[in-house]
Amino acid sequence: MIKKVVISSLLIGSSLFADTNVEVEDPYHFYMEIGTTFGGDNIAENDDGGRGGDDYHAGGGAVLGAGIIIDIADNYKYQARTLVAYRYQGGDGSNSGVVVESLLAYRVLDSMTVGAGIHADFANKIKTVDDETIKFDDSIGGMFMLEWSSTPTMSLGAKYILSEYKSNSEVFDGNQLGVYLQIRY
Repeated sequence: MIKKVVISSLLIGSSLFADTNVEVEDPYHFYMEIGTTFGGDNIAENDDGGRGGDDYHAGGGAVLGAGIIIDIADNYKYQARTLVAYRYQGGDGSNSGVVVESLLAYRVLDSMTVGAGIHADFANKIKTVDDETIKFDDSIGGMFMLEWSSTPTMSLGAKYILSEYKSNSEVFDGNQLGVYLQIRY
């Protein structure tokens, strides 16, 4: 499933670039992204040994990943992006998953970009403080993004992720707000 999402994302981005007749210099950019997501239903308590850790929420945690940006001509205003990341929240238990995102973005201003796409979270599981493991089905949903570039190689952004997480027959709201720092190279 992960391979299909990543390959589809790269093919869509590549085909969009290949269909344009405008020359673009160096249309491929790699990037690293670090951020956090918060929101979603509370799934399990995280007492964190009395240190006051945040409870485990559907889809919540720190996110660290890498991706590719493909500029789609027209003065670099349009982009296709794909990110693969690991999501983790620690404590006395843990909350983790593998995130794959694919989106199309439009540069509104030189320093402002907006976009929309697909957010997928695979291999989701929460290990509670009681050593119980809660596994979730893969979660795939929509995503909206707003990003401000402080320099040509660094951006700060926010994402709103629309998703739900299923474990057995129980459904949890996984809608999240995420903030991130992106460094391009």
